Amino acid sequence: MNCFCQINLLKIEIITDCHKTIFCKNRYNLFRNTLALKKKIIPSSTDVTLVSQEARIRNDRQAVFQLVRELVQAQFELGDEELTKRLWQDVADREIDLDRVINLMYTCSFHEDDNEMTTVDETYQKTGLVG
Repeated sequence: MNCFCQINLLKIEIITDCHKTIFCKNRYNLFRNTLALKKKIIPSSTDVTLVSQEARIRNDRQAVFQLVRELVQAQFELGDEELTKRLWQDVADREIDLDRVINLMYTCSFHEDDNEMTTVDETYQKTGLVG
């Protein structure tokens, strides 16, 4: 008996000599998770979610820090009005909290220091207070 299996984002097809079966994405995920948990191949989904969420937060924070550094340079050091406008537009397009950016710009003494920026940002994230 020949068997062919093709997996893509939307469906899984299992084709044998006698029939073809198509599972929808949700049914396939349930099937895959059940098998994986039985064989202990994949960690539980909550572990994966927490790890990916922490990575996303770290990446988001670094992106915000980089934007803040660019804004500080454009606005305060270079006085480049056009570049400053583009960077503020980027902040708006990414839907980044304006108070968060302003807090980082004016509260941090050394914008190159990730530890200082992280401390200031975590304080703002917890309390919501600027300054």
